[in-house]
Amino acid sequence: TTEIVQVPFTTLTLGGLERTAPDGRLLATASRAGPIRLWDSATGADLGAFGKSEGAVSSLAFAPDGRRLASAGHGEGGCEIRVWDVATRAHAASIPVGPKSASNLAFSPGGDRLSALCEGDIRTWNPAIGERTGVRKGPFEAFSLSGDGFFVAAVGPESAGAAIRLWREGFSRARWSAKVARVSGLWVSSVRRGIV
Repeated sequence: TTEIVQVPFTTLTLGGLERTAPDGRLLATASRAGPIRLWDSATGADLGAFGKSEGAVSSLAFAPDGRRLASAGHGEGGCEIRVWDVATRAHAASIPVGPKSASNLAFSPGGDRLSALCEGDIRTWNPAIGERTGVRKGPFEAFSLSGDGFFVAAVGPESAGAAIRLWREGFSRARWSAKVARVSGLWVSSVRRGIV
């Protein structure tokens, strides 16, 4: 049977973000005005807030094991990605990004890489120590990692001749590229058979 859980409306404000943990048991929420909060998906119980974020949160992502949560925020000092310990809700690592915002946070399937869209480029870091490990030059508007970590797909802006490009992770040359009129979402199959 399906059970609907009602979470208090005040936490999910317009323009807010929600991300569900990979096992579906936890929900993280953020809004421009408030902190990142953690919820029990089954009961709707408020499990508490994470530490202070750097300004308005623009993106959230759970690590595949559900033990870490990454958030991108933009404050007076610029954009920063923070990695949080989900069990304690404590701040675990900071990654300074620069003057502009980061979005589209995504962990690799092994949780050893964290990628974000920053100023049109796809940047990748080691989330444990905050060291940047790679950059794929854009301009891009969105990207997706395949569930097995084998491929990266990205779409460029219409002003740059909107095209979807697919790379094998670790390689610099695109495996293929296709012109498109418009893309509103991007997902790469983990079985290496397609892009939706």
